[in-house]
Amino acid sequence: MDDILRYYFRTQGFQKREEIKQNTTRLELLNDKQNVQIENAQMQYEVANSNLLNAKSQLTLAETIYSKTLIQQKEGVASLTDVLLSDNTQKEAQQNYLSALVDVMKADLELKKSIRKYFKNEIN
Repeated sequence: MDDILRYYFRTQGFQKREEIKQNTTRLELLNDKQNVQIENAQMQYEVANSNLLNAKSQLTLAETIYSKTLIQQKEGVASLTDVLLSDNTQKEAQQNYLSALVDVMKADLELKKSIRKYFKNEIN
């Protein structure tokens, strides 16, 4: 009878240790996954920010070109077609800037969501 009880308790202890190992491994994998998600969100945010800066400089350039084209048109050097083309380019640059701004906001939300999810799991 003592051998049977010892065997039972030994196997129960072994099963508990295995459960603990499995749960620890799951927790580590979850933690690694969340770290990767945060890093990915940070990179997406950085790329979106870089794209926003690029779009802003394109917009500034388009505005400058449009202003100079208007002046040239008043002086008779540029045609109405030149003005319309530079106006269209400026409008396209404005749209690109707004789109890049939205992308930054989305990336910021994703980053915050990833960080909040990480800390929520850390607390629990």
